[in-house]
Amino acid sequence: MKRLLKYFGLLLFVLIISGILFFFWASSPTLAEKEYAKIITTSATPTVDNDSIYSIITYNIGYLSGMTNNRAIAKPKSLFENNLKKVLDNFSRLNADIIAFQEIDYASARSYDVNQQNEIAKLGYPYVAQAVNWDETYVPFPYWPPSIHFGKMLSGQSILSKFPLTEHQRIVLERVKDN
Repeated sequence: MKRLLKYFGLLLFVLIISGILFFFWASSPTLAEKEYAKIITTSATPTVDNDSIYSIITYNIGYLSGMTNNRAIAKPKSLFENNLKKVLDNFSRLNADIIAFQEIDYASARSYDVNQQNEIAKLGYPYVAQAVNWDETYVPFPYWPPSIHFGKMLSGQSILSKFPLTEHQRIVLERVKDN
């Protein structure tokens, strides 16, 4: 009996240590903080109208998950591929000069490692301002079942432009103070 308690205690200790190590590993960033805000120049060729009117669009892309955003359901790769195609078709037709995206993934596991920013930039947006606000090695959400966890997460906000971007700043707001 004493031996059984000893093994149970050892097992409990190993589980607790494993949980602590998993927490620190999962919450660790994949980028250096200085990379959280950057201006990128792509190889895309812009198509700019020579007039005095600028068109600007803002869009919460919701990492291309559609209405399944935070539901605990399996999301097939085809869902993201179809939604990306719709986004590309619509933005190609609109041909805006500047597009601001919220909740865009930069090769996150939850969106099958597609860098959505780079795919959309191919429409003719050579200038990109990227601000990362989610950088985690592993996100265990939705909580159950583990097979649908978000996994590696790298996402944020992006501005895609046909005109050069000269300055970019990422501002992290203070948390709301408890009442």
